[in-house]
Amino acid sequence: MAFPLLIADSGSTKIHWCMLDLDQKRPFEWTAEGVNPYFQDAWAVENQFRLDDNLKEVLPKVQSVYFYGSGVSTPKNQRRISDAIHAINPDVEIFVRHDVLGAARGMAGHEAGLIGILGTGCNLGLYDGSRVTRAALSLGFMLGDEGSGAVIGRELLASFFKKIMPEDLAKILEGEYNLELGGVLDRLYHQPYPNRYMAQFARFAVDHQSHSWCRELLLRQFRAYFRQYVLPFPEHAELPLHLVGSIANYAQDIVAIVADEFRVTLGQIDESPMPGLIRFHKSSSS
Repeated sequence: MAFPLLIADSGSTKIHWCMLDLDQKRPFEWTAEGVNPYFQDAWAVENQFRLDDNLKEVLPKVQSVYFYGSGVSTPKNQRRISDAIHAINPDVEIFVRHDVLGAARGMAGHEAGLIGILGTGCNLGLYDGSRVTRAALSLGFMLGDEGSGAVIGRELLASFFKKIMPEDLAKILEGEYNLELGGVLDRLYHQPYPNRYMAQFARFAVDHQSHSWCRELLLRQFRAYFRQYVLPFPEHAELPLHLVGSIANYAQDIVAIVADEFRVTLGQIDESPMPGLIRFHKSSSS
């Protein structure tokens, strides 16, 4: 493996970058706005990368890039990422891989397990300690993504405008976001990244999880995630389930309740797989 090495853990909302050089005592890490080639063409991805001053400074210095991202399951979308990086450094070696593999390497290392993502979107894969041998069908927030930030936010927004949400909670939400239906609909149907927009409201549910209504919303969504994503894998009875993503991380207690209901053993839960990815790539160099 060539060093210096640049690692990216990318979702629709955020990219966590890390430059790893074996001669350095501390990796250089930073975060930037996320990319998703399902929502962005090659030009938009490249333009976003060029706006990242840290990336422009670091990329010419590295020999290899491992980009683990959402929305890169097809060769066409993988090329959008690799072409954008090559536009800045045409000589760098690039490996574009699915975010489930990044989560697996970061959370499980070389051990087998079920690897779940609960962030803006969601996913799940079976990891044998080397590769993801099977992955759930990911249909996005319009047809799936139960338990994800986008779907939790969608349900929360719908409940607010339908006046299903309790009045005390609705007043807090309106005070924090100053919601107006026309503006919300315009943002959802005419602006980019509607999934990212809806996911910001999931954080409201997580922040107010002590409220019985938000707690029930999260329980309902996580139960749907386990039914739709985890239980179809027979291995859930034997292997631990590791979870990454902001939703899983900040609602760990409620996730644990649902896992116990379905008799699923939880492994590690973290917002980011990056610490484990650093360990994985360091060990792979030896």
